[in-house]
Amino acid sequence: MKKDIKESYDAIMDDKVNALKDLPFQVKFMSMQILAWMWSAVFGIYIIESIYAFGISAIAHALFITMTVLTAFYFKQVRKQRIDGILTRGHGGEHE
Repeated sequence: MKKDIKESYDAIMDDKVNALKDLPFQVKFMSMQILAWMWSAVFGIYIIESIYAFGISAIAHALFITMTVLTAFYFKQVRKQRIDGILTRGHGGEHE
């Protein structure tokens, strides 16, 4: 059952598996933002019947997606620097 849930999640949320996999990164990012806003609208306006719920949900989705992408970029950059042999701090603790 866990495997089925993971596969279902990946089919929607993993940009290496879902229908957006062949698009450039910027297009994938914007597409996920638009989808998040649409689902926020469905939740806020149709289910809760509140434009405020839509606004809060839309902002939360945008921040969550953006911060997730920024964190992934940061981790990728740190990993690349360590692989290339460049450390983020010198031996004395100072930036190089």
